[in-house]
Amino acid sequence: MPSLTSLKDEAAIAFDTLNDRAKSVFNPTLKLGVTGLSGAGKTVFITSLIENLLHSDRLPVFEVVREGRLLSAKLAEQPDSKIARFEFEKHIDCLINKRSWPQSTRSLSQLRLKLQFLPRSQTFSSLKQTKLNIDIIDYPGEWLLDLPLLDKSYRTFSAQSIERANSPAHKQHAKAWLGAIQSINFLSEANEKDIETLSDSFKDYLKTAKNSGNMISALPPGRFLIPGRFEGAPVLAFSPLPDLGITEFPENSIAKVMEQRYEAYKTFVIKPFFREYIARLDRQVVLVDSLDAINGGRESILEMQNALSEILVCFRAGRNGLFSRLIKHKIDRILVAATKVDYLHHIDHERLEKITEQIVDEALDNAKLNGVLTDTLAVASLRSTKEGTSEKRGQSLPVVIGTPMKGEKIGDTVFDGKTETAIFPGDLPQSLSELVSEDLRDRLQFVRFLPPKLEMNSPFPQIRLDRAMEFLFGDYLI
Repeated sequence: MPSLTSLKDEAAIAFDTLNDRAKSVFNPTLKLGVTGLSGAGKTVFITSLIENLLHSDRLPVFEVVREGRLLSAKLAEQPDSKIARFEFEKHIDCLINKRSWPQSTRSLSQLRLKLQFLPRSQTFSSLKQTKLNIDIIDYPGEWLLDLPLLDKSYRTFSAQSIERANSPAHKQHAKAWLGAIQSINFLSEANEKDIETLSDSFKDYLKTAKNSGNMISALPPGRFLIPGRFEGAPVLAFSPLPDLGITEFPENSIAKVMEQRYEAYKTFVIKPFFREYIARLDRQVVLVDSLDAINGGRESILEMQNALSEILVCFRAGRNGLFSRLIKHKIDRILVAATKVDYLHHIDHERLEKITEQIVDEALDNAKLNGVLTDTLAVASLRSTKEGTSEKRGQSLPVVIGTPMKGEKIGDTVFDGKTETAIFPGDLPQSLSELVSEDLRDRLQFVRFLPPKLEMNSPFPQIRLDRAMEFLFGDYLI
């Protein structure tokens, strides 16, 4: 894939990297990015990770804890005053006192954890650092889907957007917008009313597709779905147009203004986000809701696979050698985590991990990532179920037991959000190929559960979150 950055961008990234490394000499810091598409569980993942480090009693796979070397973990002063603070306390209150899930990530946020630990080897320990800052950067995965636009002209962006809108999974949601762009003379003189009408119709299509329940994932521009601080700005007021040809657009025409705003979007929205945040990360977590995609069937799974390819290609991935660490900073570890594994009985956990790994393997291959250490896990950041067995027609079925959220359905049963219920979610197939080759939706039934009853200042129940910690920053704590 061509470079996402110019020489000027690379120089700025190099300067930022040198500045970060200089600070890290006396204040060791790891920048951990956490992303994923809406609904994957980013907020809960970060909240549980922090809570379990603050109260690290139940992390048996996290070696620094198992070996008794973690001395303390504390919330520290915000490292970057330009970024909103991750609202950890608010999310804790929501989970414990309101017993409800926090709202999804809508913008960029950050929180710093300060860990103090004993080095594994006491030889020359006085010369070793025994502290580490972990800067957790939370951002919507939809924004990453914008980065490939940097290499696309407005004409290419338009053609690809219209082709996608005409695909079977999208067409019903895009019908009004496709009609609108066909009915306007885009070479006529621009007026803001027509531009806003087309832009609003395009945004309505993207939002409707996103919220359709069909796990439609690849919907750039991402800021049209989650605008952040650009809400209402003219830089978000444009739309793809059909049949643009190769001739130059007339000055001040609708097409010309659309093209100019698209280029402004790349310059003033996408590039600064990439340079200031993504290009400075050390480690990255990509959360995926594989179960939701499986619920949606074959097309939803393929959509998620495509979105993962688009996301993974965006990271500046590669091993951090001595020189590249100082000048051309790159992510050297990426974890892809399939969330909500607690919705399955443990006998299917390995299958979910394997299916997600197969999805990611292809995505990583498509994204041409080399030299980066990757792992795939099936996790529950906050375990909301327990396990049991249920007898049905003389057969013993493995079930998960929890309180389904109000309005969740299985067949004709609608849950009230109050009653604890035992549910047999079905058996996952052995492989991705089996999953996409037939419609298994009638055989699988996943519902969303309420958070469990929790106590303040206690570690959250989790599944494999400690393994995720060990992979992401365990090597910094030896």
